[in-house]
Amino acid sequence: MKVTTAVLAGGAAISLAPTVVGAGRLRQDARHQAERNEAIVARNQLDWHEPGTTVKRAETLTENVRLRQQRG
Repeated sequence: MKVTTAVLAGGAAISLAPTVVGAGRLRQDARHQAERNEAIVARNQLDWHEPGTTVKRAETLTENVRLRQQRG
């Protein structure tokens, strides 16, 4: 292998490293978002099963979900 070919191959590998790290980060962020969504749904289900749930309580829950989703 010529030196120039080796240098180009090395440069390409170095250029791809941030892309691979970025893709891994996106997958991790997506997984964490899914976990947060599951936690929100579970909490809402528990709230709905509490005795004395009213229409006003339902409106409050809906607002809380909206605010949590905005925060990310």
